[in-house]
Amino acid sequence: MPSKLLILLEKGVIFVKTRNWKAGISLAAAIAIVICVLATSAFRTASDQEIDQIREALIGSQEIVVQMGMFSSGDGTTASLSQEMLEAIAENFDQRVDQYYSQDTYANTFYKWLNRDCLFRSHQTTVDNCIAGGVSRCDITNVSLSDNGTEATVSATIVSWNKWVTQEEDGKYTISNPINQDMLEVVMVKEQGTWKLKEDISILKGMTGYDPSSSPSSLQVQSIQQASTSKNAEKVQIMSKIKENKAILAKKYDTFQEAKAAVEGIDVTTGNYLALTQYAQPFPATAENVT
Repeated sequence: MPSKLLILLEKGVIFVKTRNWKAGISLAAAIAIVICVLATSAFRTASDQEIDQIREALIGSQEIVVQMGMFSSGDGTTASLSQEMLEAIAENFDQRVDQYYSQDTYANTFYKWLNRDCLFRSHQTTVDNCIAGGVSRCDITNVSLSDNGTEATVSATIVSWNKWVTQEEDGKYTISNPINQDMLEVVMVKEQGTWKLKEDISILKGMTGYDPSSSPSSLQVQSIQQASTSKNAEKVQIMSKIKENKAILAKKYDTFQEAKAAVEGIDVTTGNYLALTQYAQPFPATAENVT
């Protein structure tokens, strides 16, 4: 039979273990609470002014993408421009990249290189000319702003576009007007008081401007045409403009200048299927409705 001392020791060991286990639970719970508090306090609600500044910077960063290699010349090639003119175009683009992309990003270096490659090499004698590009819509759906206000994780829906003139093998010219709606999640940082894009977390491709699958059904079109409200009248106008723009895009043109004038005349905000989605999309974010 074990001695009383051994029994007490055994009980003492068990007691000590039990106390340590309980203490361990209490310590883990305390740490979890501290982590939750720190995580909660690490972010704050962005003000309307901060949201506007972030939106402006995000638009600028996406304009860089759709204006890559953009230039204007009489024949659609860079060979007809002087080296001084090309260098001025390249330097202006470099400055805009520095304005909207953090210095420490791969995009900052790569976009500058790619733009110069287009200007000084690939578009010297080949007509594949981006003549215009921009962002027609930017709806910010979420902003998680760091407590010190220098970093933000941003979710947004962006509609971007550009216009191209391309010379085909038969010598004729065709035009295109890509319009894309993408859902982005990015990290933005404030450098010397200016918001810049630091990292793309995710890019989800959405609708395109001239995708037939985006168009309303025949019954919806009939319903729109029969309606008398001002909004539905606008939709009828958009459908008519889409048809007109598709005809312009389908043509071949004899000269570069003729093709350029045709694509420049396309209204990117109204004459495509994405224009119809504005009636179902949320309003741009403010401090009140951004989470």
